[in-house]
Amino acid sequence: MTKALIFDLDNCLAPANEVGEELFEPAFDAIRRANHGTVSNEALELAFADAWRHPLDWVAVKYSFSEAMLAAGWRVFVALEVARPMHGSLPSWCGSRLTSSSQQTTQRWQQRKRQRRRSPLSW
Repeated sequence: MTKALIFDLDNCLAPANEVGEELFEPAFDAIRRANHGTVSNEALELAFADAWRHPLDWVAVKYSFSEAMLAAGWRVFVALEVARPMHGSLPSWCGSRLTSSSQQTTQRWQQRKRQRRRSPLSW
């Protein structure tokens, strides 16, 4: 079986919350527990909404998280796993880029293969 780890940081392949918004809830709870009044509840809710579209460290800076809040969030986020399939879909512009890139890769591979037939040491 081939395994892969794909970092889809801009939600291009699938929305981060496709598997359910409860996925991030343990991290959000840890951040709330570490808050101790540093960030208002209203600002925390806005921060958590941003966390679906931005990296946690960016969210922490924007909303002035304490170091304890950021550390608490990271401790939970690094252990999160998605245990069910994500389906997502490629936007048309992304799919055309992948097709073009795939075609270019295939053409390069075929060219190298032809060169190799002429001279096995050319690789």
